[in-house]
Amino acid sequence: VFYSVDKGAHVINISFNIYNTSSMLEEALKKAKEKGVVIVTSAGNYGPYTYTYPAVYAETYSNVISVGSVKQPYGEAAESQYKTDEASSFSESFPVFAPGASIASTFSSNIYDYENRYSRPGPLRLRPKSYFDFYGDISGTSQAANVVSGIVSMILSHEGASAAAGIKKRLLETGTGKV
Repeated sequence: VFYSVDKGAHVINISFNIYNTSSMLEEALKKAKEKGVVIVTSAGNYGPYTYTYPAVYAETYSNVISVGSVKQPYGEAAESQYKTDEASSFSESFPVFAPGASIASTFSSNIYDYENRYSRPGPLRLRPKSYFDFYGDISGTSQAANVVSGIVSMILSHEGASAAAGIKKRLLETGTGKV
């Protein structure tokens, strides 16, 4: 966070959660607020009313937006109402939600072929099993936070960095409220 703020970032996505606060994390968020940087954080995948950091800071910092995940029910029309993902952390303090279920993404585990690794001389050379092993669907609040980070970035690129101060309020006032 410090590095991104120092390099002039306008939006920072934080997609990790911890159960206890950290003085360094809080100091970083304060610095981001002072510089007008919007922080978008995943709410966590621990179920309703489970509070983790940095998501909890959405209650006290106007520049921190905590994002929960919604999913579209299977078998219903595309225009149907989204529903809160059962694993998504949320509360009245974290009212921003975005699609976060079955989002296409890259994978980093189990993508290399270790077959015959001991039969070849020299260093181990990792090679992809196949093109399709790099992609798949992932669900969670980290994916939802990415969507909101993109929306915030688009607004700021169109309206300028001065719009950052009211971006959280704007998202809350213009959302559909259909969760």
